[in-house]
Amino acid sequence: MRPTLVEGDKILVNKFILGMRIPFTYKKFWVFRKPVRGEIVVFRFPNEGKKDIVKRVVGLPGERIRISDDGKILVNGEPVTEPPFIGKNRYYNDPYYGEYATTHEVTVPEDSYFVMGDNSRQSKDSRKQGFVPLSHIKGKVVCVWWPFWQARKVR
Repeated sequence: MRPTLVEGDKILVNKFILGMRIPFTYKKFWVFRKPVRGEIVVFRFPNEGKKDIVKRVVGLPGERIRISDDGKILVNGEPVTEPPFIGKNRYYNDPYYGEYATTHEVTVPEDSYFVMGDNSRQSKDSRKQGFVPLSHIKGKVVCVWWPFWQARKVR
């Protein structure tokens, strides 16, 4: 997730807004709202076991996602032009995405999301791991701060 998150960063996660889970299960109840494009979420890929992952939501249920040859993210055939997906601090527009991204258009299944890391060249995300079910999303990142011994600042 560089440059948004770096090793050692601490994050505060709102686990309630995207739905509360029954402990030790992936069953959710009382979902206040669903994730939106651009949010950074904490989740577990279904095949990754107990490892928490942090990525940005790119595709919502029912949308068609494709990454063009020049590195632009296309949602339902239209390039995404919203700010966390473009600009000098993000790597989404980097033309290197490998064979998968430039040759496939995928449709996000119902109750699932397509996620990508900000440093998309080295990101282990939905392009390789598949879609993330809503039930596997733990929460939304609401605050990032550096370790106090480094900067004593909240980002």
